Amino acid sequence: MFTISSDAIAGGLKGRVIDAITQRIVADGTVVVLDRQGQIVAQSVTDEAGQYSIDTSYVGMVSVSVEADKYNTAVDDNVRLLDGKNQMVNFALSRTSRLESIVVKAKAIPSYDNGSMVGRVMSREEIRRAPGTGGMYLVGLISFRVSIARVHSQISPCVDAGPETTLS
Repeated sequence: MFTISSDAIAGGLKGRVIDAITQRIVADGTVVVLDRQGQIVAQSVTDEAGQYSIDTSYVGMVSVSVEADKYNTAVDDNVRLLDGKNQMVNFALSRTSRLESIVVKAKAIPSYDNGSMVGRVMSREEIRRAPGTGGMYLVGLISFRVSIARVHSQISPCVDAGPETTLS
């Protein structure tokens, strides 16, 4: 969103840049003025009040764009710079949805010089948490083995009754 008005001061361009939602000022935004051939006519940076001022002797139709960190670029392609007139062009920038960075935190698992964990004694908890060890499957197999041992101990007296017992 932008507004345009003219004042009879000096040739150039001035305005203010704000956040479209919060209406707060946007400092350190880069304002660029391009002629119809895409050549830079002038540029400026918004101050701590979100204002910019550009003096130029260029006369004619220009494109004015504003870029700022964490905001989408805003462009007004139809600004007419007149000789002896100062054009007022204000911008309201919308926040970008692009993700600037991702921070990943990790803890290294101790290993041998060759990078393997073979031969290292690990607790069940270390095995369960270690990526790539299949820890959850191993814990499940250990639990299954304990369950089989309990079942075997309960049926063993019936199976091992002696040579004269016949099972069918």
